[in-house]
Amino acid sequence: MHAFQQKMDSESPVHKQLLLLLKASCAMEEVLDAHPTEFKLPQLAADKFEAGAMAFLLCINAVSHHFHTSGMKLFDITIQFHYLCHAAMLSRF
Repeated sequence: MHAFQQKMDSESPVHKQLLLLLKASCAMEEVLDAHPTEFKLPQLAADKFEAGAMAFLLCINAVSHHFHTSGMKLFDITIQFHYLCHAAMLSRF
């Protein structure tokens, strides 16, 4: 993320979305790193994980749409993103 921040165009909406995407990914990773053996996350951790996942998914969708409408097949939406959504919503159970 730090390398991207140093090279990004801070005026570019797509770069801003990519930065948010990276921050959301880091937030999810922090939660998982803090609870490596737990199948069910504590309430606050589950809330943070779900918020990070939803932010990530919204950003990846926007970035994907931008590139696909430009004719570039970058940031394809895959079934794994659907699974991430469900895993995040169920992480507290």
